[in-house]
Amino acid sequence: MARKKRVDIEVVALPAGFDPSDLVHPDEMDEAGRLTLDAEPRATAARYHPRSRTVTITLRSGATYIFPVDRCQGLAGQRDADLAKIEVAGPGVGLRWPRLDEDFSVVALLAGRFGNPRWMEELSAAAAVLGRKGGHARTPAKVAAVRKNVAKASATRTLKTAAASRANGIKGGRPRKDKVSLTKTKRSGRSTS
Repeated sequence: MARKKRVDIEVVALPAGFDPSDLVHPDEMDEAGRLTLDAEPRATAARYHPRSRTVTITLRSGATYIFPVDRCQGLAGQRDADLAKIEVAGPGVGLRWPRLDEDFSVVALLAGRFGNPRWMEELSAAAAVLGRKGGHARTPAKVAAVRKNVAKASATRTLKTAAASRANGIKGGRPRKDKVSLTKTKRSGRSTS
């Protein structure tokens, strides 16, 4: 029996009376509309790199942005052939993977938002676990280095202790502790002097 895949959907409320035929092509916009569109980063090209499993977005400004597809909701774990077919959507405001039916906003990708809030929370939790485990690696080289450093510190400490003992012996031995300062009162728990 096939297991159903859970999909989280963000619902965006459209203004009352919204009509898709009211959308204007960028060439037909007024000056204010063009200025608004020009202020946002816009993609001119996008390319998938199968070896590194990354996508490079070339922006209209000439800058490039590279992101790993395995961090993106809906793209993680997909086949290279499906990921290679990328379209720049609209006037460069989004990227579309038609074979996977996935769309991403260029602004969201640049901001590091690779999915809905739940997906991003899971990514952060996974990264924290990997970070903790990375510091606990026990490779043979690391174990040998730790043993070498412990032996070296132990030998140094032994030499310093021996030198201090000899110096105290020459002076007549360790100074005796005063018996009065060692007695404690029952109420305060402090030494009396």
